[in-house]
Amino acid sequence: MFRLNEVSETIYFLKSGIVESWVTVEIDGAREEETRHVSQPGETIGDVAFLFNLRQAFNARMSRRTAGVLLELSRSEFQTIVSLFPEPVSYTHLRAHETDS
Repeated sequence: MFRLNEVSETIYFLKSGIVESWVTVEIDGAREEETRHVSQPGETIGDVAFLFNLRQAFNARMSRRTAGVLLELSRSEFQTIVSLFPEPVSYTHLRAHETDS
């Protein structure tokens, strides 16, 4: 999916399967992968780097142990969606509409 320090141009949504996030560390002279997070369905991956225009803080890949579905949203697609809904909406505002019904 992406590597440590890559410029983030995509946010990922995990529909099914598992995404492993890791960094490579050196232990006793040997390079090893250190797991930082195991994402489950419903989670986003790479969202902080994407939203704040940062470089990725870790590596990420779909787990080889299970099949999965990963949805991608590019920065240009995200900007198009934001331009269609320019007025900020708060979570509290959305919850108020849910209870009014």
